[in-house]
Amino acid sequence: MKTAVSIIFILALMFAGLLRADGDHRHSGALNEEKLGKVIFPVSCSPVAQEQFNQAVAMLHSFWYDEAGKMFRQVTVTDPACVMGYWGIAMSLYHQLWATPPAAAELQKGREALQQAEKRVIRTDREKAYLAAVASLYQGDEKADYGARKIAYQNAMEQVWMQNPDDREAAVFTPWR
Repeated sequence: MKTAVSIIFILALMFAGLLRADGDHRHSGALNEEKLGKVIFPVSCSPVAQEQFNQAVAMLHSFWYDEAGKMFRQVTVTDPACVMGYWGIAMSLYHQLWATPPAAAELQKGREALQQAEKRVIRTDREKAYLAAVASLYQGDEKADYGARKIAYQNAMEQVWMQNPDDREAAVFTPWR
């Protein structure tokens, strides 16, 4: 049942233009909703940081990882208390559809972002759950089993989605089984 829901959701995203089936994920020119789609992912940030955060998540959905990472870093400059900006930095380093594990430097950057989040007040249980889920990708050292970390992330995101069934982003970030 969950797989069928995931497939339907992915097809809906493709029809909405958020995912491209042609494999062309290059972007050029100004960033706008027409190219990236519109994301509404409420977080505990200032209004300006919220807008940047939504745009960064849209970049993640378009597999524009480097640019998303830059925008998430900007979120943390705009609003240093926005813990989900640090979540986004860690997520921009995780390429869930790619078979290759992250490099040691990427793992370190993800851990550093999550350490910054831990130094701040996490305002909602939902944000705590998102942060805990992505932290599972960065547990252990570079030698830790990447497959096991991905499964731990998948299980944690499934719990986030089950606890927040109306959270469309939780559904999107819950990998398929």
